[in-house]
Amino acid sequence: MKIPTVNVIEYVDDSIISLHSFSDDLEGNKEAATLFIRIIQENGADECGVDLGIGEGYFEQGDYQAFITHSS
Repeated sequence: MKIPTVNVIEYVDDSIISLHSFSDDLEGNKEAATLFIRIIQENGADECGVDLGIGEGYFEQGDYQAFITHSS
């Protein structure tokens, strides 16, 4: 059985350090976006970086990477 999710994934030095999955509905998408914004701000994203990160679903700073992605 497949479960549609939206995922927030963090990498450091090409290793996964965290993976958070939320339901792929309005509430889950809001929770995932809120988490994504918080973690990329904690890792150096300014306002422009947040806007680009949300738009692209990806943020990178040095050896840190974060993704927000949908899966099914």
